[in-house]
Formats: sequence, structure tokens, C-alpha cells
Amino acid sequence: LTRIGKEAFRGCYLDGLEYPLSSSTSIPGKDGVLRIPDGVVYIGDFAFASNEWSIDVEMSKSMSRIGDSVFYNSSIKRVNWNVAEAEIGTNAFAKSQIRQLSGPGVIKKIEPFGFQDCTLLNSVAGISGSIGASAFSGCTALTEVTLRSGVKSIGKDAFLGCPLSAVHVDSGDKDRIKSLLKSSGCDVSKITFVGPIYAIEFDANGGSGSMDAQTFSTGVSQAVNE
Repeated sequence: LTRIGKEAFRGCYLDGLEYPLSSSTSIPGKDGVLRIPDGVVYIGDFAFASNEWSIDVEMSKSMSRIGDSVFYNSSIKRVNWNVAEAEIGTNAFAKSQIRQLSGPGVIKKIEPFGFQDCTLLNSVAGISGSIGASAFSGCTALTEVTLRSGVKSIGKDAFLGCPLSAVHVDSGDKDRIKSLLKSSGCDVSKITFVGPIYAIEFDANGGSGSMDAQTFSTGVSQAVNE
């Protein structure tokens, strides 16, 4: 396995996925972890859209872009964003069951509607660069985000309908971030601006019991939109 193409696992309902398979390999339960290994730099559009895996996802450090609608309407729970710097495409996580995106990595761009209507999402760490219009609109459980000093723009209605109560910012950057949020339509009077937390703890177990791995071989070199 060297490539994950467009719509590769769209609509799947699989008990597990592990490569390479061997006589000693057991298929893990669906409440496991999907690990995208180092070397993968791009995931094609709709690659995991509408899948019913109730799983956590660990991103590769080498990831540069998650394509449009990659996890759209999927059952993923948490994402460990251990990524040096990457972009998130339009509708990439929209309408999914994601609860948390955490880790020490950097999100350098979120395109419009990237997380729209993710009603279980409660926290996102490591946002930098630009945040597109309506990126988090309809995320009715989102209370906490980390906005790094690299944030240059926040699109209209980016946080529409979000009950934001805590925004983590770099020291000395509060006023600028506050202005960007206000211009995007946020009611900043309800937000507390606090010191940065760059790596909200990633709980892979998430209280769900066993954490069987759903793993792609390190032989994967690229996930692409073919």
C-alpha cells in the first residue's frame, strides 16, 4: 500500500484495517485508532467520508494537506494533530462526530466550512495562519480554541453558534486576536483570553475501553487525490 486515493474508503463500515496482514495479524475492533504514518503528506478528497468507524485518528508528522471532505459525515472521535504544519480543506471534518483535535502540531490554514456542524467538537489546538468563513459554524459544543500568533485572518461567521468561553493566545497577542474575532462576528465579551496551551492532552482511549490499532504500513508514502 503506497497511496490512498480519492474516495478510497468513502462510506465504509469495516471492523478493522491493518497492514501488512499476516497469519498472525488479527483484525482489530472498530473502536481503535487509525494511524497515518510518517511519509504520508496528502489525503485525497472524500477518502474517509461517511465511514462508520468509531475511532481516533493519529496524523502523520509529515502531513501537508487534508483534502476536501476527507472525514465528512464520519464517525471519528478524536484527532491527534502531531503535524509539523498542514492545511485542512473545505468541509474536511464537517458534520462528523469529532470531539477534539489536540496535539503539538500546527494548523496553518482551515478552509471554509472545515468543521461546520461538528456538534460534539469541544476543543481545537494549534490554529495558525487563516481561518475560513464558517469554518466552525454550528459547532455548538466548542468552548475552547488555541489561536497562535501566526493567525492572520478569521473569516466571516467562522465561529457562528459556538459557545466559546476560553481562547488561548500568545503573550502580547490578545488585542489583535480579539479584534480579528470581533470582526468575524464573535461576541468577544463572553470570551476569556488566557495563556497558550499548545498541546491539549490527547486521550486515545477516550474512556472507551480497549484501543486496538487500525494501522497503515510505514510503506505508505503518500495519500493522494487521484
